[in-house]
Amino acid sequence: RPEPSFGVTVLQTGTRLEDDVWGLQVLEVTPGSAADLAGIRVGDFILAAGGRPVETSQELLRIREIRMTDISLMVGFEDQSYFTRVFRRITGTLPRAYRERMTRGN
Repeated sequence: RPEPSFGVTVLQTGTRLEDDVWGLQVLEVTPGSAADLAGIRVGDFILAAGGRPVETSQELLRIREIRMTDISLMVGFEDQSYFTRVFRRITGTLPRAYRERMTRGN
């Protein structure tokens, strides 16, 4: 049985909503996905996931419950391997290695 998909595409970088509040703007919601069933709509802002604030794909990677494939789709990459290449080019590390380093002990 395949794992459920969160089912949203968001802007790759966060948007400042208030002085200390950031969010990821939803650009697309997959019909029938967990996001759709939860009532998330295009134009909404995701302020937190897994109880933690989110601003960028790096912060989404800290939430182990979100699959790597879903994160790449959420930030606008159709292909997870392309997301991995771009992430590595920008940060100097692979997304999986970043996730392991940031979630060690959690």
